[in-house]
This record gives sequence, structure tokens and C-alpha cells, in this order.
Amino acid sequence: MSLEAKIEALTGAVTALGALIERQVAIQERLAAGADAALAKMEGGSPAAAGKASRGRPKKETEAATETPKPSEEPADTASQEPAADSASESFPTFSKSWLDGAEQGSDEYKRRGKLLMGILGNFGAGKIKELDEKHHAAAIFYIKRDQSGKKINFEAEYDFAGDPAQDEPADEDFGGAFDD
Repeated sequence: MSLEAKIEALTGAVTALGALIERQVAIQERLAAGADAALAKMEGGSPAAAGKASRGRPKKETEAATETPKPSEEPADTASQEPAADSASESFPTFSKSWLDGAEQGSDEYKRRGKLLMGILGNFGAGKIKELDEKHHAAAIFYIKRDQSGKKINFEAEYDFAGDPAQDEPADEDFGGAFDD
């Protein structure tokens, strides 16, 4: 293959990559608009207002809005995050509202909590808090408490939902006891 042919092949590959990146950016912008609409719906605003508000944002914020929510690097004072009542006697709607309202509305932490809440609901196939089946309330509260403890949430892990939310994730494999003493 001649040098010109190699350059032409690489140029074609770079052009195709550029088109792919543009397509991904468009998808990310649509996802961000959907997240904004969901947050506005949770907060009682109209989805149309959320869409208009997101149009003026710089792309860096749009890309950040599509990232998976992560627990804070430094857990904030847990007294301000913990709902007042014991979660065993409290319903998930009350617990989650108290937790979400524990952050200043409009702050980055509030938005992170809203996205996490939407992730928890989506994990159980619910779009709204009131659509979450009551049998999943304890697990949903567990995930919020796990976030409060600064631990990552893995929706695929098999946690002991009656246990400590700060528990380590179960091991993916046990290797058939080959490494047991």
C-alpha cells in the first residue's frame, strides 16, 4: 500500500470518527434534555420550562448532566442528610422527599440526588415515586442510605437490604472455594 493510499484510508477513518462523535453528542444532548424534564417534573415544574432552560447551557454542563450519579467524595454531615424518622416505620415517598429536600434546591448536590433518585426508580421500573411498588421501598431506602454513607451503588449487586447500607459489595465469584483456607 502506498503512502498516499494509507493517508487516504486514515483520513476516511478520521472523518467517520468525527461523524460518530457528532452523533454521540446529539444523543447526549437528548438524554440531558430528558433528565432536565424528569427533574422538573419531580420538582413540580413543567417539562417545557426545563427544556427551555437547558437550551442556553454550555455543552460542558450538558455532558456533566448525563454522567452517572456518584456519591460525594467526602460524605457531608450525616445528621443533615438523614431523615428524622426511622426508615423502617417511614414510607419511601416520605423518606426520599426528606432526603432530596436535605440539599438546597438548584444546587449541584440537589441535582445529583435527583438523578440518583431517578436511577433508583428506574432500577425498579418506576418513573415516579408513587409508581414504585411497595415491595421495593426497603431496597430503595437502602440505596439512599448507601449513598449517604459514601459507598457506590451497584444495582446488579446482591445486597442484604436488611443489613448495613455501608456493607461491602458481595464478591462476583467465589471460584468454587479454590482459594479458601
